[in-house]
Amino acid sequence: MKNILFMVVAFAMMTLVGCNEVVNEETSENTSSDSLLAMPYNKIIHRFVLRKQDKSNSMNTYSGIRWFEENNKQYLLWGTRNNVLQASWDGKTASVEKVYNFQAKKGVRASIPNEMVVRKEMRKRVVYVVLNDNDEVVKFEIGSGKILWKKPSGLAPYGVVMANGKLYVSNWSGMVPQKTTTSTAGIPWENATVDRFGTVASGTVSVMNPETGNIIKEIKTGLHPNDIITNPRQSYVFVTNGNDDNISVIDTKTDQITETLSVR
Repeated sequence: MKNILFMVVAFAMMTLVGCNEVVNEETSENTSSDSLLAMPYNKIIHRFVLRKQDKSNSMNTYSGIRWFEENNKQYLLWGTRNNVLQASWDGKTASVEKVYNFQAKKGVRASIPNEMVVRKEMRKRVVYVVLNDNDEVVKFEIGSGKILWKKPSGLAPYGVVMANGKLYVSNWSGMVPQKTTTSTAGIPWENATVDRFGTVASGTVSVMNPETGNIIKEIKTGLHPNDIITNPRQSYVFVTNGNDDNISVIDTKTDQITETLSVR
């Protein structure tokens, strides 16, 4: 898991500096790090050790890697246990400039920021970030860290994408069970709908209003919906359903599934 984290962070940084190869190493401190190589010179240009930047078990998560440019400076964002870290890249080194903290809600060990959307709104850079264990989506401002809204999504949200003026959030464990739901089990902090074998039996995509965070619609997908993307025209959203080996195709005009693509 830690190797995946470092490789993804390094890959995101390579898009900033024009590198095209990564070497994963073990340092004398027994701390994994990644080296960025400038090709074709095969030269290490920077080594960035995440554990030195964030003491909160940053190597437990690997999603939420995003980068953006602001005022002719390049920045990298990624999620750790309870934080979103913001680092700047000057062409030679990367350094953490800001840490945005998202406390775990009561009864939960960690908020676990996962995927993010970074965009410019009203001349301000904002981030929409999914908090997996908090079952929430948060919208906050870059720089000030001001939280514009924090709203519940479905259970165990993972991916998020903006399309056709709406947010689409994949929920690993689907909708919150109703009072009449009899078969539930912990996932681990909340109860989810399960089948007779105790396996999670629900997967959804929450369609949310980016201005308010309110849920517009819940779309039932396959089981364990994971990564979610949109096409360039934002007319469709594609979500991978890990436990069903298929992809749900969502029409962003109707917010209905128009096709299910098998990947078996």
